[in-house]
Amino acid sequence: MTKVIGRGRITVAEVHDGDDAYQVIVNPEQLVFDTANDGFVTSSALAASPITVMIHQGSMDRLPSSVEIDNANCENCAAKVVGNIVTLTKILTDTTTKRSAGRGYVGIKATLEGRMFSAKIPFAVNFHTVMAEWISKQDELGGIVKSVREDFNGYKSKTETKITALDGQIDLAIKKTVGGTNLLKGASLRWDSVKLTESCTQQVVEQRQSANASVRRYSGTSDAAHNGHAFVKVEMQNQTTPQYGGVFFITYVEKDKEYTVSAWVNSSDPANTCLELYISDAVDKRKNAVWFGKNYLCDNDIVGKWQYIKETFTAPKSGWLRVYLWLRRNGTLYISEVQLEEGNTATSWHDPDVDEQFAALNLKADNIKLGLKNIGINIDEEAVSIIADKFRVKSANGTPIAVFKLGVNGNPILQAPYIDVDNLTVKKIEGAIGTFKEIYSSEGAMPNHPELAMTMRLTNNIIMFDSKDIKARFGLGTLPATSGFPDIPLCLDVKNDRGGAIGAYISAISNAPVYDLDPSIEGSHALYIQNGNISGFRLYSKRSRGSMTLSKMDNVIVDLNEAGDSTYTLPSGCEDGQFYMIFSTSEEISIKTSGIDRFSYRDRSTTMDVDPWDLTFLVYDARNHKWNMRFARQT
Repeated sequence: MTKVIGRGRITVAEVHDGDDAYQVIVNPEQLVFDTANDGFVTSSALAASPITVMIHQGSMDRLPSSVEIDNANCENCAAKVVGNIVTLTKILTDTTTKRSAGRGYVGIKATLEGRMFSAKIPFAVNFHTVMAEWISKQDELGGIVKSVREDFNGYKSKTETKITALDGQIDLAIKKTVGGTNLLKGASLRWDSVKLTESCTQQVVEQRQSANASVRRYSGTSDAAHNGHAFVKVEMQNQTTPQYGGVFFITYVEKDKEYTVSAWVNSSDPANTCLELYISDAVDKRKNAVWFGKNYLCDNDIVGKWQYIKETFTAPKSGWLRVYLWLRRNGTLYISEVQLEEGNTATSWHDPDVDEQFAALNLKADNIKLGLKNIGINIDEEAVSIIADKFRVKSANGTPIAVFKLGVNGNPILQAPYIDVDNLTVKKIEGAIGTFKEIYSSEGAMPNHPELAMTMRLTNNIIMFDSKDIKARFGLGTLPATSGFPDIPLCLDVKNDRGGAIGAYISAISNAPVYDLDPSIEGSHALYIQNGNISGFRLYSKRSRGSMTLSKMDNVIVDLNEAGDSTYTLPSGCEDGQFYMIFSTSEEISIKTSGIDRFSYRDRSTTMDVDPWDLTFLVYDARNHKWNMRFARQT
């Protein structure tokens, strides 16, 4: 969107209808076709857009005596005519894109009272889902997407974006030639009552009158109006020296940008009708001005009739541009539809005084800030601040909920009753989190265990997990008073109504031979108790009635097999200190090692027979791959 800094100012100087003008009128004035998904405009889309051709003479529209297609002046299309109705029959294929051409025009010749008039009817094509071009290079991947939009006068607004990928990096270059926005505020000339003012930021038409010259504004309903638009009439007489009566506008332009100025004029003396441009540093004077000279753009053969003039220039500096349209001296000049656009093409006239994108600029920034401040939102140059107790959200039923309240020293306190999150990641916390009264969280079930859908609740320094069958509590002093231990600093209490319960699962694995903070601690220790004893310690005792391979989680094995001897195979790859106690109540048992492990007893064999009622102790030496054995024999 173009940014407008200055408003237009029009200076006026007083100015006669000539003979009736002839002008070819087409309806609609603009043709824009959509392509199908294959990038081609269908024949049905063309047939649905007929064009009516009329000839405007003076103040009325007349039916031409004949209309024909000027095939020599058609671009990228074919057309037919029936009476005064023109219809496109085909849009040619672009040889580069292999799709329908993006633009073109139909040339026509219309005849009235023996006079022939030529005209061109432009069209444009919108490509919705089709990429126009894709270029691949040896060391770079380039993509050029072109979207072309053209209006009914054959002028275009074009945006070209080129994306180049090179060595894994994307270089985005955007070149815009923007058309269709009139930068000259006040160019609608619609105000019936205006005041002289020195301010160049007001939309003003100055009306002057003297004995020899006058400049006046007329509405678009006047017979002399062009296309129903308001205009200025400049009249001068009896002038022996140049007076330069007319209008001028002021707006801001930026260095190195292209601009196009255009207007419709009707002059009794085209040779003395000129366009003059200045760019100055100050809005109200020609300080350090750059002058573009006086440009006489009119066709001198068109006298007393409306004609279209335009000029494209590049701003050599940023500053305030003055656009003058003058009648040098005696005569009459009508001026209408003055326009300044960014870019190197001109489009049809746009009313700058009702354009929505400029209407938004009329909002005062200070008023917006003040209004936001009243509801607790402060905006400065660096940040947006929200006062805590004024920040509210609404629930699904529309009930407002205050998210924060003010605490000690005005610090915000989070007071949302519930916080629902799908994924919450806390990367860094400095300081402390205050006391939570209650937090509820529902999580999905573990894989392969849909019955374990778990709800977590935190209240009174206790974290509680609750599912259909399992309940667990973790926190400070979680045991009930009846347990005799109500003040334990850290407790874990698990109850499983579905099966056996595991109160704590601990695992510690390290590839380092020693603990880096204390080299005297070798290996990995899942539980390290520096002070204090273990009370109520009980090893798991497995009762067996036959041969089996022992698990690393087995420690005490009681053989109850009375039908014959049992064989127990020790696991391989155990850690230092893995131990077993094996006891048989009636029969002899055999104990075997696995892999490269051996017994330390006698000849380092792999099998050891043990008499019934003997208690066998085994402790693993991982470094030497051996099981150290001792027996406690029954006497």
